[in-house]
Amino acid sequence: MNERDVRLLFEAGHWSGASVIYIAEDKAWRVYINALEKDEQETLTLKAGSPRNFKTSDTAIHWCHEIGFKKIAVHLSPTMPVSHQKSLKIVLVEDNPDDIELTLRVFQKLNANIDVLVLEDGAEATDFLFAKGKYQSRQKSELPRIILLDLKLPKLDGHDVLKQIRADDATKHIPVVILSSSLEDNDILLSYELGSNSYINKPTSYAAFSSALEEIGHYWLNINTADCNDT
Repeated sequence: MNERDVRLLFEAGHWSGASVIYIAEDKAWRVYINALEKDEQETLTLKAGSPRNFKTSDTAIHWCHEIGFKKIAVHLSPTMPVSHQKSLKIVLVEDNPDDIELTLRVFQKLNANIDVLVLEDGAEATDFLFAKGKYQSRQKSELPRIILLDLKLPKLDGHDVLKQIRADDATKHIPVVILSSSLEDNDILLSYELGSNSYINKPTSYAAFSSALEEIGHYWLNINTADCNDT
């Protein structure tokens, strides 16, 4: 079943609200759904909740009928092939427990095949990336797809970590996204001068921060073409 076949299950249209997951063969499709009333004027949006896995078109249609959807408007977004066994490793360099917990929750919901390694200070981050200290037995060739890097870190700050990442041939290609509460011009400018791929100011609200993390994960893991060393 391809994207066209999946679209034929529903009437394509605009989308908003929560998502479910439709799985067809070895592809996973994120399906955003709206339920439209018979008069096609009032929109009922599915409440956010756990993703649903549909392994056949019959189960997808049956589920829609069960919850009383008369007409479905969908937007399909392909995720990684579900048959791909290699996990997508993300390194999160962060010392705030609340931000760590939220990031882990968002990425687990986004894709169960994502492996997030949390490093809580800058020195530990460089030890891991360059296989030093307690990480000296790690295979240096096993590198993350993306690094999420806070700036205000114990032992070694984020800018120093970024500088070392970009100075090493083995790690200089890894996308680095700065996740910081700082809006200081100097912090932003220096981050880009040192080679960060993106600078995201941490939203203060839970919902906004969750949404930002979802966008980061979707772009860097689904849309962006990874370096050949990561495949």
